[in-house]
Amino acid sequence: MKIKLALFLFIALLFVNCKDASKGVNSSQAVDAISDSTAWAQKELAQLSNSWVIDTLSYDDIVRVNDDPKKQGMSISVFMACPISSPKGTDLPAIQKTIAGIFDHENKPATPKEAFDNIAEKYRKDAQNYARDWEVEGNEFINFSNFEQSVGLSIASIFSQLITVSTGYSSYLGGAHGSFFVRYDNIETKSGKHIPEEVLFKKDYESKLAPMIRDEIARRNSLPNEEEHLSLLVELSEIQSSGNFYFDKTGIIFVYNQYEITPYVQGVVEISIPYSKIKPLINDTYLPLITSVEKDNA
Repeated sequence: MKIKLALFLFIALLFVNCKDASKGVNSSQAVDAISDSTAWAQKELAQLSNSWVIDTLSYDDIVRVNDDPKKQGMSISVFMACPISSPKGTDLPAIQKTIAGIFDHENKPATPKEAFDNIAEKYRKDAQNYARDWEVEGNEFINFSNFEQSVGLSIASIFSQLITVSTGYSSYLGGAHGSFFVRYDNIETKSGKHIPEEVLFKKDYESKLAPMIRDEIARRNSLPNEEEHLSLLVELSEIQSSGNFYFDKTGIIFVYNQYEITPYVQGVVEISIPYSKIKPLINDTYLPLITSVEKDNA
């Protein structure tokens, strides 16, 4: 049976602490290097069926100009969910290490806690740089307190052989509007290995997958309901697979973020390709995984 999780990416005033994912012990002492304002309170978010247990790390702060409490401040928020218990037959340490690498892809963190600390520190330093730039460049028409940056990694779904995480990035750094970006990553539960697009599909899949995506976009744009229509920023013939995807009960969903193929106003676009069409392109190694996803949803 599939487990669908709503792990509430950014919940106001909720601060929860994850056990050190590699050791299963309280890790609150390790957070001092980031900020005393981080609130840690060990809590299991959910005791899921089949022994999946998810905990979270959360860090919220306001970084003020010159660290002066009387001056304007930019909001930053970092959130990360991680499994701390999983069923037999799954490789929990490998899953945790893969999630850590997804969240902090610039370094090679050994644990989710290390990845979280790295990102929290990076966001704080970035905010301090923005504060200095804001003060130097002039601020007559821009309120620094409107600036914000947030990142959150949540567990999007869990199947018997697959766990999917989504990482959402949100920011406002001046201008007409903010921005939002979401990235999905899929992980085998048995091995803990990441499954990128070029591994999931057979060699030379692009020439067959791209037309499937284009056909689905054309179908949507032909529907009577104009709310389904996509206002393309590129020629239909130029659209390729996004490399950003997740699995649901009917097929593989390819995700396109703001400005990738459509205007800002249309937000994140999802294009679904049914398993019945896409299975011939799947690498033989992963056909059992697709079958298990379909079975889990039955």
